[in-house]
Amino acid sequence: MLKSGHRSHRGACCLPLPEIMQAVTANAPATLCRVPSKPKSPNRVIRVDDDLWREYGAACEADGVKRSDDLRTYMLRKVKAWKRRQTAETEEYSGA
Repeated sequence: MLKSGHRSHRGACCLPLPEIMQAVTANAPATLCRVPSKPKSPNRVIRVDDDLWREYGAACEADGVKRSDDLRTYMLRKVKAWKRRQTAETEEYSGA
């Protein structure tokens, strides 16, 4: 634990600050974390009831998956089914 109750975060993404910078940033952790310049996908905001979110988190944890991975899997399945229906409707109307 650092001064002022700050915890040191030292993961694979963090680099130690040069000694000169540590003197200047006395109340900040002594590491800089790398932040990707361009994330793989943008964050989305959804509204979910607190109880549902908590229980969903417990269900995902029991299955060994992250909420975001589970949501993406569901969304991909939904989109694939929708595309199949769109293709079937297009073929039906075109007489194929």
